[in-house]
Amino acid sequence: MKKLDKKLVATTALAGTMMVGAQAPAVHADSVATTDTDTTQTVKAQATTVQDAQQDVKDAQAEKDQATSEAKQTQNNLDKAQAEKDQAQANVDQKEKVAEEAQKAKDEATPEKIAETEKAVNDQKDAVAEAEKTQGDKQTTLDQKNQTVDQAKNDVNGAQDQVDQAQADVNKADQAVKNAQAVVDETHADEIRQNAKNTADQVVKDKQAVTDATATNAQAQQDMLNAKDAQAAAQETADTKQAAADKTQSALDQANKDVKDAQGKVDTINDKLNSINHITLPDNYRKRFSSSDKMEDAYAMNKFKHSKADQAVKVDPYHLTTEQQKELTLWITDLLNPLHDQLGFNKFTVTADSLNFAKVIANNYWDTYDHDEAAIKKGEDSVGGTHFSGEALGALGVGSYTFNPNQKEYTLDQVKEAIWNNMMMMLFDDGHSNWGHAALLTGIQNRDFSGDDATSYFGFAITENSYLLFENYSISHVDDSEVFTSPNGEEALRQELATATQDLTAKQGVASDAKTANDQAQSELQAAKTALNAANQDLTTKQATANKTQQALSDASDKLAKDQEAAQKAQALLDQLNQDLPTKLANLQKAKDNLATKQTVLTEAQNNLAAKQEALKQAQAEAAQASADLASAKQAVSDAKQKLTDLQTKLANLQNADANLDQAKAELAQAQKDLEVAEANLATAQTANDQAQAVLQDKQAKLKAAQDNLDKLKDQEAIEQALKEAEQKAKEAQQKQAEKNTYYQVAGKVFNAKGELVNGVTVKDGHVYNQKGELIGTVAKEVATRTAQQAINKQIPQLSDDSNNMSTTGAVLVALGGVLGMFGLTTKRRRN
Repeated sequence: MKKLDKKLVATTALAGTMMVGAQAPAVHADSVATTDTDTTQTVKAQATTVQDAQQDVKDAQAEKDQATSEAKQTQNNLDKAQAEKDQAQANVDQKEKVAEEAQKAKDEATPEKIAETEKAVNDQKDAVAEAEKTQGDKQTTLDQKNQTVDQAKNDVNGAQDQVDQAQADVNKADQAVKNAQAVVDETHADEIRQNAKNTADQVVKDKQAVTDATATNAQAQQDMLNAKDAQAAAQETADTKQAAADKTQSALDQANKDVKDAQGKVDTINDKLNSINHITLPDNYRKRFSSSDKMEDAYAMNKFKHSKADQAVKVDPYHLTTEQQKELTLWITDLLNPLHDQLGFNKFTVTADSLNFAKVIANNYWDTYDHDEAAIKKGEDSVGGTHFSGEALGALGVGSYTFNPNQKEYTLDQVKEAIWNNMMMMLFDDGHSNWGHAALLTGIQNRDFSGDDATSYFGFAITENSYLLFENYSISHVDDSEVFTSPNGEEALRQELATATQDLTAKQGVASDAKTANDQAQSELQAAKTALNAANQDLTTKQATANKTQQALSDASDKLAKDQEAAQKAQALLDQLNQDLPTKLANLQKAKDNLATKQTVLTEAQNNLAAKQEALKQAQAEAAQASADLASAKQAVSDAKQKLTDLQTKLANLQNADANLDQAKAELAQAQKDLEVAEANLATAQTANDQAQAVLQDKQAKLKAAQDNLDKLKDQEAIEQALKEAEQKAKEAQQKQAEKNTYYQVAGKVFNAKGELVNGVTVKDGHVYNQKGELIGTVAKEVATRTAQQAINKQIPQLSDDSNNMSTTGAVLVALGGVLGMFGLTTKRRRN
């Protein structure tokens, strides 16, 4: 009896997943296409509108410029009118003040006030005369003081002449002393005597210096030897402490490294635990298969958790290693098997054969995003045939990343996230595929086709075209290949974390003890280094001191020898001097006595000059005071005359008060009229300026509106041009795609590459068009495959007289096939 095998193939028909390499979904040309004639007419009309808009902008700009010029002129007129008004107001204010003064004078102009003012004028005239007399007296006094000053200057000049003569006599006598001194100095008597004394004294000092230097040097040499001993002892102590500190530091470094390694292990385990993903099914999950709605609540409760460890691993998803394929497969089953337990279905089993099953299919998969039956057949053959096999097809490009086949390196975390996103859509947004993918991933299909007792094998692989293959099958024979399970179960990780945490705590205790010991050793080392530095510094100081004292002793000895020789020579010169010096000294004393007499005369002349200069200073001070008094008298005369003038003016104002008041009122009235005219002119200028500014704002608004309209039309023109180019590109792409689609025409009917009858198309000049008039393929001269030829041959007899009767049934079958193709589900029965 032949065994009946069943095969279910599920396709992930998800938005975006059909694009190889995760490119963005292409816009179909028929969704935006328009005819070439319509596009050309729109562009021309808009080009004319843009030109009109540009002219509008030009005209509006000209009007705005004219309005700006007029507004500027009216503003200038307004500023001028304001200035004239301000000047007229100031003039009114001044005239009002004059009028107030005239009114005040009028009020005061009584006969008594006039008589009183006339008396004041006469009195002031007397005061002016008295001030002028005082001024004359002060002028006379100043003249006398100036004469006294002139006489004092003559006296000073005479006294200065006497001082000059006495100074000349002193200079002459001083020269005579110098000449006599020079005769004496030629013998160098004082120098010789002093030199003999100095050299003798120096020898005594040098001998004492040698004695002192000898004692100081001896002490310095002993101090240096003591410092050397102290430095050697400090160096030995420092070396001992350094060795101890190096040992404790090494122990601390090792302890810290052990803590760091242990902490890294704890962090790694925590990251693994925190990044373990779980899939949670919403309530009534299977019941919701009756609806095609996306399970939004399931998306909300299932978020991908990233792993730092996976983010550090680089993989080539298009060429996974065997270990990488196994890791991803076990990761997927760790996510799905808990769902099988929850729903009551067999868990997925991963074996060496199931991994190879998926790998064989991936290695032979075609580049079309659809199930490759031939590749699947090779996978089935690799495990000795299957009782049931199912495939869910996804793509790397679903999710946050864009996968490009030309880019060979991604992180393991990125690949896992892409797989997660595919499974989320397969499990919770699969209504368009009648929940076929969800049924495969949750074990429903395997149970339905193989029963509860059959082992459900699972494998996962990625093709070179970035397709994700979720492969599930069952077999009738025994799979004796190696069975794989996840090495990092959550419970095992938690046990590992507890052990690692205990180890970390222990190592932290060791590190703490090591730090305490090292701190003590480092402290002792630092103290030893400080003592050594002090000893080194002391030795350096003592060595420098010993060197200096040794050199000082040598210098003192050398100096004593030189100074003893100089003292002997000085004594010999002194003995020779004492034979002819007395005569020369007597002549020098006579010259000095004459100089003293001349200096006395000079001092008396200088004292007389000082007295004359003091008298001149006193006379000049008195003259200055007299000059100041005269200035004060002149000011008094000026003030008196000014007061007289003011009284005379006041008298005249009182006597002419009526006339002055009338004139002030008349001038004030005229100023007020001028102000009224200026205010009227200002109001007129303000109105004109307001109107001009309003016109300017209106022109500016019109210019902006014209410019905005122009910009809008230009943008629209650019959009339409871009749309036209996009339509053209879409048509070209459609043309290229159509050239790849092959159709056959037999007996007046059109068949596709699989030998299926295609209705509603038109053939013209070897090209096939759909009902919209769109090119969808080309007609081949002969059938390319035997399978297609057989399919066509089967249908040829049915296309005779009964073709009309079959049209309705055929249309229904074609429509049903389209629906099943959209869901990505086909069921195929095959006998072995």
